[in-house]
Amino acid sequence: PRSQPGRTERRCEQALLEARQRRPAWGPRKLLVRLASEHPSWPWPAASTAGAILKRHGLVEARPRRRARASPAQPVLEAPHPNALWAADFKGEFRTGDHQLCYPLTVTDRFSRYLLGCRARRSTSLAGVRPVFERLFAEHGLPEAILTDGGMSTIPEKESKVVFESETTRGGGRGLVGGLGVTSFRLGV
Repeated sequence: PRSQPGRTERRCEQALLEARQRRPAWGPRKLLVRLASEHPSWPWPAASTAGAILKRHGLVEARPRRRARASPAQPVLEAPHPNALWAADFKGEFRTGDHQLCYPLTVTDRFSRYLLGCRARRSTSLAGVRPVFERLFAEHGLPEAILTDGGMSTIPEKESKVVFESETTRGGGRGLVGGLGVTSFRLGV
């Protein structure tokens, strides 16, 4: 284009570049504050524009990109094969049209990310959860371990009953899957 009416004036750009060379550790905002106090009548650009000017003239080093990390509180557990690790969780609660509370229970395979089951429960009690797991075990077999908000449960290979243990005292029932810690499942369903 022949003209750019919004372009930063050359005198402002030149003063910015000179100030940066005098103060290489200062960023565009601090430079603009100093320059605006020295030349209050000049039309100074926004800090983002000043940063772009500095970058265009090679006076800014690009910051190294930060890699995303897993939260240290929630280590990512990868499953080596299907049925090695399931994840079970209640996904909050909500009221249905008849004003009853509903607690959706989801169970996923951590290897395939396949949703094994999603069932609406009226409560988080053992009586409501046990049939869901018994049906999933019958359909998909037993996993080697199940991960819940309360931790991971491993499954011994030699025993033949499904055992649940209610844990409402650990953590006051919070942080566990709806107050229920699935402590062990045994083969033979």
